[in-house]
Amino acid sequence: MTAESDAPAALTFPPDLVPELHGLILSNLPYEDLLRVKSVAKKWKALVESDPALQVLTFKKSSSTYRDNGVDSKVQRDSQPMKMHPALQRMSWMLNQPASEAEFYLHSQDNLSLASAGVLDDLATIPAIHTFLISLGYGGAPIIVKSSKGITVLDVLNGLVEAAEEPVDVGEDGEPIPMYEAMGDHIFYEGFSSLTRTGTKLFAMLDRGS
Repeated sequence: MTAESDAPAALTFPPDLVPELHGLILSNLPYEDLLRVKSVAKKWKALVESDPALQVLTFKKSSSTYRDNGVDSKVQRDSQPMKMHPALQRMSWMLNQPASEAEFYLHSQDNLSLASAGVLDDLATIPAIHTFLISLGYGGAPIIVKSSKGITVLDVLNGLVEAAEEPVDVGEDGEPIPMYEAMGDHIFYEGFSSLTRTGTKLFAMLDRGS
C-alpha cells in the first residue's frame, strides 16, 4: 500500500447534493462541531464563514430570532429561547484579571486565549441581546452591560472587569476596597446560571468559585 493510499480521503459532500443544502445540513451540528468543520478544508471553512445561518450559529452574525444548535441547561423554563456562547460557560479566568487573560476550554485541547480562539468579537448569545443584567447573588445592584449593536463576549468580560475594579468599601487605612478584594477567595469565574431572556434583555447569575 502506498503512502498516498494510506492518506485519508478529503471530506466532501456527495456530488449530487445541491450546494444550497450544504449549509442546511451543517446547521444541525452543535457549535463545537462547526468549529471542527472549519478546520477540515478551506471549502468548508468558507462555507461556515459565509452562510448566513451558520454565521448565526457560530455567534458571528446578529439574529433577532432563536436558532437551535443545542440545549442550554442553564436557561430557565420561563425564559424565551436562547443560547449563550460556549466560551462564556467554559472559561478559565479570575475576576481580578484583565479580559485578555481569559482562556477557553475548546475541543479538549490546551486552553486557548479568547483572542487566539477568535471569539472575543462573537455575540454573547443567540439571539443577540442589547442589555445584560448580571446578578452577583447577594442582593446588591446587578452589573449592567449594554450595546445597541448586540452584546459581544468582550463586552461581557469588560463589564465584569470594570465592575470588579469599582470600590465597594473603605479599608481601615482609608483606602477604597475594590469589589474583587471584597469577594475574598470567590473570584474564580465559573460562568452563568439562571439565564432568563425577555426580548433583547437577559438576566443571569454570575457563578463564582474559590
